[in-house]
Amino acid sequence: LKQKKEYEEARDVQKPIDRIEQRIAERQKALDSAQAKQLNLEKDIEDAQRELKTAKAAVDELENEEKDLAENVKDAQKTLDKAKDAAKKAGQEASKQETALERLRGKLHETLQKARVEEVELPTKSDDEESSDEEEEEEPEEEEEEEEDSDDGDVANL
Repeated sequence: LKQKKEYEEARDVQKPIDRIEQRIAERQKALDSAQAKQLNLEKDIEDAQRELKTAKAAVDELENEEKDLAENVKDAQKTLDKAKDAAKKAGQEASKQETALERLRGKLHETLQKARVEEVELPTKSDDEESSDEEEEEEPEEEEEEEEDSDDGDVANL
């Protein structure tokens, strides 16, 4: 018992207590560091969530803008198609007019050839301007003859 008492008295109890306190202090530092790291991570998460919300809002806005632009493109495409159709129709109409004009020129040429062969004098545009007063005094029979010569209007003016 005496030995045990001596052993207990001789034994340094402070060293294990110091080691435990040191471990506690180290663990407290590690805990504080982990808590600080956790706070930083929470702030980073909040920042990332804010950035995500901002990015989502930007994406939504860009998607809406894309839809609007797609609609504008569709409208422009429709307008372009209409313009192409109108241009095609105008080209066809011009072609028809050119064909009709060629036909009228052919008729005019034929009429002029007949007049030369038959030695008939036809009124021309320059004659019309010089004798506009004289035509008013002429008989209506001559006007009827001129109308018969030109089926599609005043051929002499072409």
